[in-house]
Amino acid sequence: MRLQLIQKDEYGQTSIMSTGSDVEALIKEAKKLVTEENMNNALALDEKKREYETFFPELLDADSNLTPDLVYGGTVGMGKHVVYSVSTGEKKVVDKISAKVFIGTDNGKDYYAEKAVPGRPGQANPITNLDSQDLREKTVYYFKML
Repeated sequence: MRLQLIQKDEYGQTSIMSTGSDVEALIKEAKKLVTEENMNNALALDEKKREYETFFPELLDADSNLTPDLVYGGTVGMGKHVVYSVSTGEKKVVDKISAKVFIGTDNGKDYYAEKAVPGRPGQANPITNLDSQDLREKTVYYFKML
């Protein structure tokens, strides 16, 4: 199965960043690009985690575990999302999706998007809904199957 790594910016413009059949290498490339955009700056880590501009969704199963066989394929309008199975090449269009929202690696640690808990300073919950208002006007990396 061949995939394209796609970047879609906050204006809806898309760019092909890479093409290949090694899914692990493409995921690594996506994470590298996200890290470069979000973490390679002069901001403090807390600011980087709040002020990210780019993300890469890693899909979760019903038990909130990462699903290495599934990759995110973007949206197709009307609030629907595309998911590809790495092992079968099957494409599914789904209404709702759960994901960890990767925003970068800093000093060897992966960081994921969080939303502050109102009234509880210093506490945050992970963003797992790709339809979250917090992810709008951000650049997303996803895959397109060829």
